[in-house]
Amino acid sequence: LEGMLDNMCCSFHMEGVGVLLVKLGNILMDMNPAGEVLLMVVVMDIKHAMPSSKPKARYYPGRVKSMSSALHVLLRYSTKFVSRLHEMLPTSIVDKLQNVYNI
Repeated sequence: LEGMLDNMCCSFHMEGVGVLLVKLGNILMDMNPAGEVLLMVVVMDIKHAMPSSKPKARYYPGRVKSMSSALHVLLRYSTKFVSRLHEMLPTSIVDKLQNVYNI
């Protein structure tokens, strides 16, 4: 999805069309009653992006929930942090983190 977004940004730039990605975290909805962040957080990001002449390429509303008792103090990670972690680290390390810390 990230690669497709980058390609669309380049392709549509000449047409004057902006493309952005909203990567949701643990949002409270009917389908996810255990969510931690209200849907209004997503709406606020979209309200920022729509009228903006220079919106961000990516918005990261919400948090990613970890079920690990070992990291009880750090149970919730920002969606942006986890997304950047996936981009920077090798896949093997990300897989281990997901298995151990459930992020």
